Amino acid sequence: MFWFKTEHVLKETLVLAKLNNLLQNSNQKHVEAFVEEYFSYHTHRGIYSFNTRIQFVARVHRLHPREYKQHKKNLALAEVFIDQLQTIPEDETREIYGEGEKKGKDYAPRFEKIKIWLIDACMRHLNFLKKSSIFQKYDEPIIQKLIEEYKHFLNLKKENPKMLIVPTNAQDLIWHTHQLDNEKYEKEVTQLSGIFLNHDDELAEEVTALNFKRTKKMWNKRYEKQNIKYSWIFIVLFLVLLFSSIGVGRFTFLQFEEKYANFRFSNLLNTSLFFGRRNLMTDNFERMGDGYCRNSCSGSIANCKEEHVLWHDSCESSRTMCVTVCRENLNCIAYSYATYPSAISETYGNTNCGQTSMGRCVIYVPRYTSNTTSNYECRMKSTTDDRDEYDCYCRVDSNGQCTNSGCTETVIPVSNTNVDQSADASDDSVGGWVGTIIAICFGVCFFGICAVVCCGFMNNDKCCKGGEGGNWGGGFSSCGGGCGGGCGGGCGGGCGG
Repeated sequence: MFWFKTEHVLKETLVLAKLNNLLQNSNQKHVEAFVEEYFSYHTHRGIYSFNTRIQFVARVHRLHPREYKQHKKNLALAEVFIDQLQTIPEDETREIYGEGEKKGKDYAPRFEKIKIWLIDACMRHLNFLKKSSIFQKYDEPIIQKLIEEYKHFLNLKKENPKMLIVPTNAQDLIWHTHQLDNEKYEKEVTQLSGIFLNHDDELAEEVTALNFKRTKKMWNKRYEKQNIKYSWIFIVLFLVLLFSSIGVGRFTFLQFEEKYANFRFSNLLNTSLFFGRRNLMTDNFERMGDGYCRNSCSGSIANCKEEHVLWHDSCESSRTMCVTVCRENLNCIAYSYATYPSAISETYGNTNCGQTSMGRCVIYVPRYTSNTTSNYECRMKSTTDDRDEYDCYCRVDSNGQCTNSGCTETVIPVSNTNVDQSADASDDSVGGWVGTIIAICFGVCFFGICAVVCCGFMNNDKCCKGGEGGNWGGGFSSCGGGCGGGCGGGCGGGCGG
């Protein structure tokens, strides 16, 4: 579509920076000498070498495409190639201001009629060079985006042929690069904007500022549908990422719950921060062994009937749920849980958990309501030899001893008999709490990584870099007055009619 590529624009930023460094102290006398040397170059072809002074004037001349086309034909201008216009200057400052003044008037009289006009154009362009430092931060992705914006700028002119269209300063950089090849510029810009668009930098500051505001309104009106489209895409992606993150968090929690079910997370907490023995965050359960829980005997259930406690059974989906059932009953002193309960064990209960693919939970509470009753005991001491599919857990205090808040008898440490050391004590409530935090962290990290990746694939600089690049909503201020001002200048006669 355009003759120039991204690398031409990148090179343009370097040339502008170098010219600004070399010419920052130039005055009108210096510029007049530069223009005369430029005329001499065209008068005596092959005698004058193409240097930085001539390069500067030649570039300014190209930034007035209609005038340059007419002057090239009527004044017989020598051919100046793109490589010459985009050569990064190497001249020292003292050479810039010395050689040009020594040449004197050594050019054809035909150039006199455009001398003052070209000097004034060069003086205005010096102001543009002073502001070109903002282009140094532009990289290839930003420039690619600016080229797309430049296409919209030309299309806006095509749709509003009688309006004076004013670009942003960043878009003006692309416009300047395009004008370096006058013939190709005329062909391409006429096709895209409808006319041979001229670059008028002689507009008054107030005129340029006013039309910049009008251009901004037209731009937003013309392209807001596209922005809405991208907004809906963003909303859909956000929802997809949100639910995906929730799924990742849930999966992480389930994996965490299964893997660390027997880890005593309460050790990570300072129990003194909580009030009461029965606080759900501090209650622990100690695994006593395989089988049903017992407090006065051991052996098989045929020889070890439970006489000092009452038990209640229910079907639960996990041991965590069984712990919750025990905690909710303030009198619960222990529980037994089997993920796959045997049919014979359920014969004595009120459940049919095996048929529903759920585990069986049996909780134990003291049989007697008064501790004055003979043989009253409120702690578990052992487990049965059979019913190995069950695990027995007793509620323990902060010292690791089986007890109950209504117990007045002396507590004893939990017996290690038949204890499976690989399945240590656990606090499922705290484990779930820690697991929830980890799950949230995983979900947030997943969401953040996906958002960055999506942003990169969409190549959306506004998303990833906060609006860098020069669109109308990106924070660029109002025009500073014509081509070379804050906004890059109006379109003048080309845009106006």
